[in-house]
Amino acid sequence: MYKKWLYEQAQILFKEKIEKFSKIIQVAPRDLQIKKLKNRWGSITKNKKVVLNINLIKAPQNIIDYVIQHELCHFKIQGHSHHF
Repeated sequence: MYKKWLYEQAQILFKEKIEKFSKIIQVAPRDLQIKKLKNRWGSITKNKKVVLNINLIKAPQNIIDYVIQHELCHFKIQGHSHHF
């Protein structure tokens, strides 16, 4: 029951933040997927899907904001070169 509730809350919060920051960064992700990731907070796919770790919902708001902004920036600059 707790796990289901956590996913529901993450879906609501992450979606709101993605919509907000997508407008600022001027990108258009197609979808959001929430998964239990082992080694990362998030990623993006070639199909313009944002994938976020379910455990991110337990982090402070400023960390959630940072991770979402970081992933959205990857729509403009791939990888972590000096350009990023």
